[in-house]
Amino acid sequence: MANQAGAEKAFKVLGINEGDLVVLYDNYHHMQAGRIWWAMRYWEFANVRVLNGGCPPPSTFTIPHPEP
Repeated sequence: MANQAGAEKAFKVLGINEGDLVVLYDNYHHMQAGRIWWAMRYWEFANVRVLNGGCPPPSTFTIPHPEP
């Protein structure tokens, strides 16, 4: 598992900072959402939630990628 500094750097690339509200969901019995919730809590991201029931992702959802 990455250290806290490495995790913060990786999440910042995605536009997620330590004080942000992060809502996680997946469509596989919350297995992946639960794992990342646990990891983010371990890395001291306190404002992380798992959406109960999940939902299909929006068709416009995109993940920003850093320039190489």
